Amino acid sequence: MARHYLIIFFILFKFGILIGQTSNLEPFINPKGKMGFKDKETKQIIIPPKYQSAQIFFSGFAPVRRKNHWFFINEKGDKLGKHQFDKIQHFNEGLAAVCVNNLWGYIDTLGQIVIKPKYQKVAPFQKGYAIVSKEGKDGVINPNDSLLIPFQYVISPKPMGLLLTKGTQQGLWNKSKGMIIPLDHQILNFYGDGNILYSKKNQSYGIYYSKIEKDTGPIFNTFEIFNNQFYTLKKGKFYGLYDLNLKEILPPIYERIGDPFDPNQLRKRFTFIRIKKEGLLGFADEKGKIIISPLYDYVENLNHSSRIVVNKGNKFGIIDREGDLIIPAEFEDIRNYYSEQIQVKKEGKWGFYHKGKVNFDIQPDTLGIYELAEKMPRFKDCTNPKYPKKDLEKCANIALVKFIQKEAQYTPLAKEVGIEGNAVVSFIIDQTGEIRNPKIERDPGAGLGQMALNVIQRMPKWIPGEHRGQKVNVRKHLIIRFRLKDLN
Repeated sequence: MARHYLIIFFILFKFGILIGQTSNLEPFINPKGKMGFKDKETKQIIIPPKYQSAQIFFSGFAPVRRKNHWFFINEKGDKLGKHQFDKIQHFNEGLAAVCVNNLWGYIDTLGQIVIKPKYQKVAPFQKGYAIVSKEGKDGVINPNDSLLIPFQYVISPKPMGLLLTKGTQQGLWNKSKGMIIPLDHQILNFYGDGNILYSKKNQSYGIYYSKIEKDTGPIFNTFEIFNNQFYTLKKGKFYGLYDLNLKEILPPIYERIGDPFDPNQLRKRFTFIRIKKEGLLGFADEKGKIIISPLYDYVENLNHSSRIVVNKGNKFGIIDREGDLIIPAEFEDIRNYYSEQIQVKKEGKWGFYHKGKVNFDIQPDTLGIYELAEKMPRFKDCTNPKYPKKDLEKCANIALVKFIQKEAQYTPLAKEVGIEGNAVVSFIIDQTGEIRNPKIERDPGAGLGQMALNVIQRMPKWIPGEHRGQKVNVRKHLIIRFRLKDLN
């Protein structure tokens, strides 16, 4: 029975939801393959099964087929009018499309043909007009069959009107407002509940916001869109940031807004936006408040820690998320800044920074090893550049789990005495991706810790981590869970 509904579902999907009241009757099919209608609640048969096909009631009428001809019936089972058709569509706004000899027209709720079948394709009437096709071109008619848009275009319905396409040119038409965007543009996309982004042939961009009928005009020479929430628009030499209501978030005074190397930086959960002014970097929040003034040559990603490493004049320091100074920018390098043991380098010597003082007498035993890097190491399996970064990491993690499941085996002693637990192993992935210095940090006993260590030692090379644009050594901790119930 599902095939009888294909026409209806196609119409609903392509042209929007039809407006009309449904019935309490639903079609059913009897053992002989005939269809009728019964009450949805009581299941009592209201219209006997005598049709080859039957569709749902809509706006008081249901399409049915008998002897290979389609017609409408009302909820009493009475036929609407005298005509029969090859194909029909549901009523909408008092008219229903009907097809005879592969040509489409419309009938009214009295069953009278009000628009003779002469079109190759038709859509339901919505908002007082319908898209129809003739000789491979689309046009628009009103219920009197008067032509509102001539047969010159490919026409697609959009929330705020009709998108007209003619060759490489596009425009947007609205019945009450006419041509909202003239037919000499390219409509790039629709955003929110009324934003239309368009461009001219000379690659200048504009935004039309239908709610307030505001059009910027094609005055921008660059645009970027982040998660359908913000526009980064460039006018002349500078960028500004705007929300979907065209409200200015950041004025157009910046050389850059957002990270050019990370187009996904502005997400629904983002807090900070990177800004660049007069060659220096800072951050603003999503409301346009300047969090960190653009004073620095380099600002590390704020998502890693509440401490932010900055660089000014080739000297590193640390500020907090409010922009207040934690460590002055006077060091040649700073590492492991998220921990209590912050490593700093000054005049070629490494030491620990603590409460405003640097102790150079105790050399860091973890010098050059990062616990957290801008790009963490990844198990070397999924290296297809077509995958987004987040999918690559997910794929690599799955491959890592599969490797561990394959290599990790329960030791005979652990099985015999029934030992379970988590084995924790630490290791360093060096700048080449090799695994160095694997150590057992937690051993459940009965050889399980050594088994976990053996798994790490058999691993292939990883893709090394990166920090500040360079490959670095990164320490990893891996937990391998041993459970007796998983043996089978």
